[in-house]
Amino acid sequence: MREAWKAVDGARPGLAREPGRPRRADEEPIEADARPGELGYNRSTNYRHLSTLPTDPDAMYRWLRAQADDNADDRNPDQDDFVLVSELLDESLMPPKVGAALYRAAARIPGVLVVPDVVDAADRHGVTIVRYDSYNPGVRDELIFDKDTLRFIGSRRVATKATDSIEAGQVLATSAVLETAVVDGPGVRP
Repeated sequence: MREAWKAVDGARPGLAREPGRPRRADEEPIEADARPGELGYNRSTNYRHLSTLPTDPDAMYRWLRAQADDNADDRNPDQDDFVLVSELLDESLMPPKVGAALYRAAARIPGVLVVPDVVDAADRHGVTIVRYDSYNPGVRDELIFDKDTLRFIGSRRVATKATDSIEAGQVLATSAVLETAVVDGPGVRP
């Protein structure tokens, strides 16, 4: 179980709690986001930045494509777009219309498949977008969304090839987003 708090504008550090984690303490700081105009701001997951992203799926798809590093010869822009979608969804409070546009745009990324029924870590059924990881062959990444609202509800990472210790089809990692809310500060629960 992990809890995370982030500033609405990303300007202040946040907090993550993961009870049972093998550390001196079960809390760790979350770095503040890059500020507007700084390198990395397009990957910011604070609410203010996310609320500036397109709500139209076509415009969102163009925005995703514009984030690619055209100068990197060893990069796969389709995989990089999928990773960016994952990063934007991770531990963020996503504006609903932006989240729906992000889902619809991500489904258009070359190599992405839509699977109509997958179960997340909380045993909820959802629709998922799947991409076989071009940087890590033998793995597929899944982003799971609520079938009705298209709100992000979880993710899975699944082995696609057997190894000495892993079976093909084995779930390597899974997550479920149980609650998102706005609170007064780090450590405050809704």
